[in-house]
Amino acid sequence: MHRHQLSKNYSISSSSLQPNDLNGEENPFLTQQEQEQQAQQEHEQFVIDDDSTELSETVSFAHRDIKPANIMISKEGIPILCDLGSCEKARINIQTRAQAITFQELSNEHCTLPYRAPELLDIKVGDQIDEKIDIWSLGCTLYALLYGYSPFEREELINGANITLAISSGNFTFPNNPDFNNDLKDLIKFCLIVEPNDRPSIEDVLNKALELQRFRR
Repeated sequence: MHRHQLSKNYSISSSSLQPNDLNGEENPFLTQQEQEQQAQQEHEQFVIDDDSTELSETVSFAHRDIKPANIMISKEGIPILCDLGSCEKARINIQTRAQAITFQELSNEHCTLPYRAPELLDIKVGDQIDEKIDIWSLGCTLYALLYGYSPFEREELINGANITLAISSGNFTFPNNPDFNNDLKDLIKFCLIVEPNDRPSIEDVLNKALELQRFRR
């Protein structure tokens, strides 16, 4: 049998053979050090790709029913948001009448009226719903923690206003007693802006709350 031998005039470069060329088997022409370096590079590439996938799939969620009854306090004194049955992806574009009707029915069922954002009262084709609805509910909740009911429940009970119209217009007042710090009232008003595009983000609300906390100290 004739045997072929490599001539001394030819050489095989370890870089000319890649792992894929060997169907996943180790390249026999790589030194141990080169194999370890290659394995490390493959691991780093996997981590990068995996992180990229996670970032690309990140989405915002909205609770859609923030109110005092859905907040529990842990033994460490940390508030915990519960009852996630209404929680869904935050950003929704209403593109058809059927979608508007369906989303309106869901809002009526799961979003408690005195804490419901104005944009959820009359959903129409072309509307864009996002996480700002929770900012509105947060403002109502802060008010309720101070006075015992949402600002629009008060308008209905004290002033005889139609609660839906009061929410739509954003009209509410603060009781004279008990009297709280004006900065705290401003934080509530900051959340209760009727136009969603003008309403602050959660980052804006947190920054304002932290400023208030530092001032109080």
